[in-house]
Amino acid sequence: MSRAAANRLSHAALASAAAPCAAGSAPARRAVRRPEIAPAGSRRRARLALLAAACAAGCVVVEERGALAAAMPAAAPISIPLDLGVGGGAAAPHDLYYRSVVSQLQRAWLDGDREHLANLLDVHERPDAPAWAQETMAGFRAVLGAMHFEAAIVDRGTLLSPEPLPAIGEPLVLTVRLGPLPGFAVRLRGGDDPARARFLLVLRMADTDAFGARAECSTNVVVDLPRAIDFAAGDTVDVPVTVDVGAGGTILREIEVEAFLMPGHVEISGRNLPNRRVRCAVGSLTLVPRGHDAIVAKPLATLLAALQLGDPAHFAHVLLAARVLARPETPDADREQALRALVDRVRLGRDDQVRNAIAALAHLVPDVDLTDRAGWLQWWGRRTDGG
Repeated sequence: MSRAAANRLSHAALASAAAPCAAGSAPARRAVRRPEIAPAGSRRRARLALLAAACAAGCVVVEERGALAAAMPAAAPISIPLDLGVGGGAAAPHDLYYRSVVSQLQRAWLDGDREHLANLLDVHERPDAPAWAQETMAGFRAVLGAMHFEAAIVDRGTLLSPEPLPAIGEPLVLTVRLGPLPGFAVRLRGGDDPARARFLLVLRMADTDAFGARAECSTNVVVDLPRAIDFAAGDTVDVPVTVDVGAGGTILREIEVEAFLMPGHVEISGRNLPNRRVRCAVGSLTLVPRGHDAIVAKPLATLLAALQLGDPAHFAHVLLAARVLARPETPDADREQALRALVDRVRLGRDDQVRNAIAALAHLVPDVDLTDRAGWLQWWGRRTDGG
């Protein structure tokens, strides 16, 4: 919202932001609350499945929610009328002074400058201020509480994932944990309330196939709270979100997640106050296929057996076993045996076997940037000759 647009809004909007709500705030309990979130709809599952299929085809897909901003409940505007305190004649010096003060308050709010807004209110909230100015500053004082709430949750939330993680293609339930919130109680509205809290999860996925090729996809998941949540100072609130994305032929899926509380309203001390978009949690996780535990248990034996079979159905085993063998705790002898076996496959294998072995070598020797047969064989020759 531009400052020019904000200046055209009515003074009544600020007064409504400062007015107490009709419904009182329910007492908060100091406990983790887990509201039930409705599962994703069939249309969303179909859309995400199409995205996963596009990833498997090697394309980059980005889902844009063009109507997302329009769907979000609008934050209550904060405004400065141009004729505050002025009747039919010229403004009194006292009114002109406070018109300047309110302009500065408006600018601080638009800039998100919480400290400057608080300083202005501390200096200018005085009993001798005009009645209209006292009312306006009381509204800004209430809005300052919402700004404190935003600051309290920005990047301080936690993104929790289940243990163990589901396999690729199975539903993934993530939990956005807000809090603990210091200093004051807050209500997030839910259900059919137009001011209900709404969360946006932005997921960026990178899928890797058995030849090391990566396909990137991005999608959004929007979650409305089905009911209001109250949490007091020191409490945490858990918001579970179900993500359903098809397997799409990938053998390794890396996911980066950002969770945002979207523009809407929060209730503090009985006042319904606007909040801005705030990133409240970030996280990342990696998904693997079903049966990966058996590879982790015996990575070297899995790699050697898969290389001996040599069929495309076991290319995934080669890559995933090499990824496990690349861990620091792997014995040097096991890593050396795996390197020799993979280099032999690069030397003697078919084209598809060679590409699979080179992708596995990239995990075992990540500091060597080679993508062709000749390069890897030359590297191995120098290594074994001590050059």
